[in-house]
Amino acid sequence: MPTSFETQAIVTHGDTHLSLTCRNLDLTTTQEAFDNGNHAYAADDYTGAIDSYTQALNILRAKIASVILLHRAAAYEMEHDYTSALRDGSQANPNDNSPEPDPYIAKGNALTFQNNLKSAALVLKKGIDNVDATHPGYPRLVKRHKQLLDEMDRRNRWMMNILPYEVISRILANLSFDDRHRLSQTCCFWRSFMLREWSPMWSTIDASEMPTPVHKTDRLLDMVPSDSVKRVKLDSITETIFIIVEGNMQRIDSSDTVSGRILKTMMEQKWNHIESLAFRYQLSANSRCYPSYQEYAEVIEVEKSCYTYQS
Repeated sequence: MPTSFETQAIVTHGDTHLSLTCRNLDLTTTQEAFDNGNHAYAADDYTGAIDSYTQALNILRAKIASVILLHRAAAYEMEHDYTSALRDGSQANPNDNSPEPDPYIAKGNALTFQNNLKSAALVLKKGIDNVDATHPGYPRLVKRHKQLLDEMDRRNRWMMNILPYEVISRILANLSFDDRHRLSQTCCFWRSFMLREWSPMWSTIDASEMPTPVHKTDRLLDMVPSDSVKRVKLDSITETIFIIVEGNMQRIDSSDTVSGRILKTMMEQKWNHIESLAFRYQLSANSRCYPSYQEYAEVIEVEKSCYTYQS
C-alpha cells in the first residue's frame, strides 16, 4: 500500500482560494442594521436600538467573519498548515449548516491534505445536503465528493489485490456482525463486497448485533440473501412464537422488536437453509416451544436452558 496519499490527484494547493465564491466584504446589511440602531437610540427606543445593534453583530459574526476566516484558511493551506486551515474552516461554519459551499470546500480540502479522506467526504456530503443545487458552487461539491469516494474505493481495492481472498475472509470472520456492517459503510467498495459478494456476512444473524433503531434493521434485512443464513439468534421467543409452559400454550406478538423483525423476515423470505435457531430465554424443565412455521422446528435451540425441540 502506498506510504503516502498523493492529494494532487484530488486537490492542489490554492484550490480553496480558487473555489471561494465570496471574495469581497459586503458591509451593506451590517451598516443598515447599525444605522437602524442609531435611529432607534435617537428616538429613545432603546429596546429597538439593542435589537438592531445585536443584529449588526450577528451579521458580522455569521457573514463577515466567515468570509475572512475562509480566506485565512486558504492562506494557511498555502503554508501547508492544514490544522489551522481546518480550524478556520470549521469556525466559518460552526453548525455545519451553511447554505454556501465555501466552508465545506475549505474544511474538506484541509482534511484531504491530512489524508483523512473519510472525514473529508462526510463534510462534503453535508455541503451537498445543505447547499442549493442551483448554486454555482454546488457542482464542485458533488465532483469533489465523488473524487474522494473513488479514491477510497481505489485504495481499498489495492488491498484486495495483494492479500489472498481466504486471508481477508478469515479476518472478516473474526469481526462481529456490527463491525462488519460498519466496515460496509466506509466506502462503495466495502459496501458492495460485504453486502453482496461475501456470503459469510449473512451466515449468522444475531439480534444483539443488529443496528438500532428498528428501521435500520429493516433496511439491512432487506439485503439478506435467503440461502446464505445458517444461524439465527434472537433475544427472546416472544415474536410470533407459541410457548408451551406447564402444558399451557401462550403467544405474545412483539413484532416491533429487532428479534421480531428478524423472525418476520425469516418467514417471509423463506430462509430455508437455517441450521440453528436459538433463543436467549430461560425455560423451565417442563416447557417447550415451537414457531408458528413448523419447517423450523427441528433447528430450534434455547440458550441458557440448552433445550432443543425435535419435531
